Amino acid sequence: MSKFLIIGATGTVGRATTKALRKDTSNQLVLFARHATQRLRSDHQQTVIDGDALRLADLLNAMKGVDGVLIAVSGPIDKITQQVVYVMQQAHITRVVLISSVGIYNEVPANIPTDNLDDSAILPRYRRSADIVEASDLNYTVLRPGWFTDGPINYQMTKKGEPFGGMYVSVSSIADVVRRAFTEPDFGHRQSIGLNTPEA
Repeated sequence: MSKFLIIGATGTVGRATTKALRKDTSNQLVLFARHATQRLRSDHQQTVIDGDALRLADLLNAMKGVDGVLIAVSGPIDKITQQVVYVMQQAHITRVVLISSVGIYNEVPANIPTDNLDDSAILPRYRRSADIVEASDLNYTVLRPGWFTDGPINYQMTKKGEPFGGMYVSVSSIADVVRRAFTEPDFGHRQSIGLNTPEA
């Protein structure tokens, strides 16, 4: 049995990842977000916790006994990532998956109409969050998805340093890659992975 903490559990990626991980009934989940108990319910497979990811005490409480941590938040993602990495190190938890963004390495080709780091006011905080986990001693996977869409699991992965492959990717695809990162031995270890829907 494995236990995973989802920080940002009420968000789009958090909810989709919860669904993907619950398919294996041996997985136990801790669902963490502000006002989480107003929107989610605890049951035999998941524990719902209200908390602020910028509060060390809340993070320490949520991380008890977990094997891996997903950071799937917006807002001050760099500050949250800094806190999460610190608490993980104190709790001796090594596996982390960070949902970042396409464009943080200026990897988007000119033919794809979305921003790169140098053109964006928002992407610098996502870049800083990726830099934080990459500089740590944690076993990280940084995911850089394109714009979220509905739809089935269908994705192309690109490595750090490679041009990004396309503008969009389904939320179910992102969740599937998080599931693989947590449950498949050696998948995505200390890698930054771009995710997009392959063009027909």
